[in-house]
Amino acid sequence: MTPVEYLAYSFGISLVIFLIPGQMFFLSLSVAIRSLRSGIMVALGLLIGQLLLMSLFAIGFLVLLRNYLEILRILGAVLLFWLGASALKEGRKSSISDPRYKVDSPFARGLLLTVLNPPYILWLLTIGSTVLSVGENALGYVSYWIFSCSVITSSMLVTLIIVFVTNRGGRAIGHAGVRALQLASGSALIALGIALLAPFIFQ
Repeated sequence: MTPVEYLAYSFGISLVIFLIPGQMFFLSLSVAIRSLRSGIMVALGLLIGQLLLMSLFAIGFLVLLRNYLEILRILGAVLLFWLGASALKEGRKSSISDPRYKVDSPFARGLLLTVLNPPYILWLLTIGSTVLSVGENALGYVSYWIFSCSVITSSMLVTLIIVFVTNRGGRAIGHAGVRALQLASGSALIALGIALLAPFIFQ
């Protein structure tokens, strides 16, 4: 397998994962529908969070988090409840894609959602490790850099598309549509938080 072939392979798998609506998807949607600048700041927070996780992944520290997944689930659920409640609250406001509209701490929201995201960490430790091992067998350590670039690039591509399309679409669908999307994304974030707590609730 050549570096180009492995790049296409790892990028394709990563892209499919990020195209599935999840925590990052709904956070980007709920913020960008109101403010393009805040949406971009969320994307920047996601980027820094992923760079941090990929660095921990490279040195093997991320594997240690496997022992603390229950704590991460609780922290992640609390964060999702807060983000969902914030989206529901913001859904009642009247501004639509107003450049003067500000979302509280969009960068911090993106950063925290990434580093306190058990499903994403589990994906890195399981499927991500499998994808990486395929490259390591053929390319050695350089496969890590290719894999990291694939994950981060695909994530940013999907996030920025969501941010720009949602923000532009918000102007077209009017206040009622924006409010409906905001309320739907807030509800989805809360539902994802409940899903994180499901192992504790139904054990």
